[in-house]
Parts: sequence; structure tokens; C-alpha cells
Amino acid sequence: MPMGKTEEAKVLLEKCRELGPTQPNVWLSLGNLYKDNYKDLNTALEYYDQAEQLARKYVFTDGRVSIAGILNNQALAKRELGEVDEAIELFVNATQMDNTLDIAWFSLMESLMNLERYDEVITAGKMAIVHVPFQKTRSIRAMIGKAYASQKNLVEAEKYFKQVVGMDPRTVAEDYYNLGILNDLMGRRKDAIYALEKSLQVDPNYKKSSDSLKILQEKMKVKHKK
Repeated sequence: MPMGKTEEAKVLLEKCRELGPTQPNVWLSLGNLYKDNYKDLNTALEYYDQAEQLARKYVFTDGRVSIAGILNNQALAKRELGEVDEAIELFVNATQMDNTLDIAWFSLMESLMNLERYDEVITAGKMAIVHVPFQKTRSIRAMIGKAYASQKNLVEAEKYFKQVVGMDPRTVAEDYYNLGILNDLMGRRKDAIYALEKSLQVDPNYKKSSDSLKILQEKMKVKHKK
């Protein structure tokens, strides 16, 4: 959001807060503004804390605000501040509050993945796909695949990478790229090339696929010369 628009949004939200100081969604929106636009994470957390307190106090159940969503945003801000353990605890709380909240599950798994706690990533992911609606599980399933790949369990990784192809039109190029890299690791270079070519058919500008395809094709040339 351009700075001018950001300032306008801030003024509007501040007026809304004055008119409705007990509305948690206003405090949540202010927190989001400070986190995403001003990059002021400490102020964002103050607004998120107030939003959480109000949401719990007035027990909003009409869909205007989600306590789990507030917890997730708190966790994201904590993670950006480097307070990873606190962030993970908040992500867990968010998934317990609403076990269908896909972004909280994914953020939890992403945080664990960064710490190389792969077993926990897989466990969380398998719990998530039980509760989260299928159409929202693409990123969760892909993360499970990446965790298995990091453990060198390529057979299980392949299963999850195959599951996600086509689930989200926006990620098809990435999904085929993941399959291509996995096939290469499994020694199936022709399958790897096929997957990377499929990735580039979807998005000719997907650089990771084009770079990997060139490397694989060069390897194949060298092998044939021998």
C-alpha cells in the first residue's frame, strides 16, 4: 500500500477505534497496518493484544473476528522479531482454537521446518489435513513433502508432491518443479526433465525450473558422450 494510502487507512481506523473502542476487528486491522505497512512489530503486537482481550471478553461468534486469526497474527509478528519459541506456542494455540485455520497450521509447520524439526512438521501436517478443508491443504501437503525430502524419505515425499499438482492453479509450475527435483534425486532423470518441462509449459518464466532443466540436460549430454 502506498504511504499516502497507508496514512489515510490509519486515520480512518483511528476514527473507527474512537467510535467503537470495544470492536476487536478495528484493533486487529490497526495491528495489521503497523505490521505489514509500517513494519512496527511492537506496536502491532500491542494492537493485537488488545484485539485478543476484547474478542475473548465479548465472545464474538458472528464471524466478524477470529480469536485464532488474532493469535496467528501475533505469532507472525513474534516470529519476525526473532521470538520463535513464543511464535510456535501461539501458532499451536491458534490451531487448537480453530483447527480448520489453514494459515495457522502452515505457519506452524514453516516455523518448525526452519528449525529442521522435520518429524514435528510431518506430525502437524498430518493433523492439519484431517481438519482443514481439502481445497485449502495444498501448501500443507507440499510442506509435508518437503519435510520428508529433507529426511531423505523420497518415496513419501513423492506421494505428497504428486497430491498437490493441480490443487492450486497459481502453484502448478512450482509443484512440477518440486516433482522434477525429487525425480532427479531418485535418479529418474527423464522423469525429472519431463516434470520441469511441464513446469515451464505452465510458466515459461519460472526461473528455478529453467535453470534446473538446463543443468539436467547438460548432465544427460555428458552421459551420452561417455
